[in-house]
Amino acid sequence: MPLFGRRLFQRSHDDDLKEDSEEIYTIEHTGEKFHNQTLYEKLKKAYALERWTCESSWRAGLTHNEAFESEIEARKSLASIVPEYFNKPIFDIIYHNVKPLEKLAEEVSIILGQCFVVGEPVQFKKKKDNTA
Repeated sequence: MPLFGRRLFQRSHDDDLKEDSEEIYTIEHTGEKFHNQTLYEKLKKAYALERWTCESSWRAGLTHNEAFESEIEARKSLASIVPEYFNKPIFDIIYHNVKPLEKLAEEVSIILGQCFVVGEPVQFKKKKDNTA
């Protein structure tokens, strides 16, 4: 979910369900549906502001749609950059950790470089036997 500035955006749920005959307003990129036109217009204006931040990459100065798309792309690329078998050891290190991001990244890099994890492919090269 994109951040408004650097904070989580919580919208109020003032849009009470109305009769089915009333018009439904939908924000295209999120799929949010509204029965109240004024609430829809206010949210659409807020989403158009260039104050949104991508939660995954921390890119700022985006519209909500741009931040939303940036998050989708970041999550797709993350899956190809970090193999699935590294997820558990990484999450074990960072879960409830309050160290700065740089120190966490360094710690993860050191630990993953020092040991093998379950599911990680391993290559074995046999040394040539020089005894004659």
